[in-house]
Amino acid sequence: MEPNDAFFKAFKDACYFNDLPKAQEAIATGRLTDEDLGEGLNLATLMAHPDIVTALFDAGARVTERATGALSGRNHHQDPCIVRQFLERGLDPNVMLSSGEPLCSMIQNAACAAVLLSAGADPNALGRKGIPPLARMIVSARSDSPDTSLLELYVAHGAKLEPDLLFFAVAPRVQQSEVSTRFLLDKGAVALNYWGTPLHCAVWRGRVHLVRMLLEAGANPDVVAGRREFGRKAPVEVTERVEPRERREEIRGLLWSYSGRDSVEPGNCGVDGGGDA
Repeated sequence: MEPNDAFFKAFKDACYFNDLPKAQEAIATGRLTDEDLGEGLNLATLMAHPDIVTALFDAGARVTERATGALSGRNHHQDPCIVRQFLERGLDPNVMLSSGEPLCSMIQNAACAAVLLSAGADPNALGRKGIPPLARMIVSARSDSPDTSLLELYVAHGAKLEPDLLFFAVAPRVQQSEVSTRFLLDKGAVALNYWGTPLHCAVWRGRVHLVRMLLEAGANPDVVAGRREFGRKAPVEVTERVEPRERREEIRGLLWSYSGRDSVEPGNCGVDGGGDA
């Protein structure tokens, strides 16, 4: 390895592994170009090392598109001090990332999101994919952190309870499905009966606890689905595909108990989410 190569590798390693003395030593040599400082800033930002970020900014590093993209942090871990430093150096809180998505909606750390929202980030900004920020928070929530602090933060800053949010909450592979659904119901969220309703989706996926939660919140089991996926079927008809049999019968029992009748006739149960769109 050439001496220069070793020098720059040691600098990058210092930025990545949070070795402030070595990073400062490299900066003090005057050998680092703007490009080198930028690469160090990308690494230190990604790994959430605020002291090294400060040293790099003081040495002349600039806010770039790549460094801004690193603000989401590795494994969604970030230090709000770093976000503040970027804002102090001209970062637009409503900046769009190279992916076409707004920066704020890609931040899963509540403390960092609070800094951006307080600086004027739009809590309803849509990116290229058209996914509402609240929906992104719902589908990105991890199973090891069952809290709604990020959702609460967005709502407090004016995030809208869009009609399709409940569909995101009951979608497959959403790790905090029940927590998110309860949060939305408590906030008064509703859903349009376009290709089905949240209750239809919960039944179709065999999610007993979600079915019970939606029924307890007032979901109407006597309204058929709208167009598309469920073909104007009632929730009880959707249970045909639920396995195992014990789960299917448990869900049917719940639907029957909330229908107010001893049995539910096909075509007469569903969730009244607001009518066909």
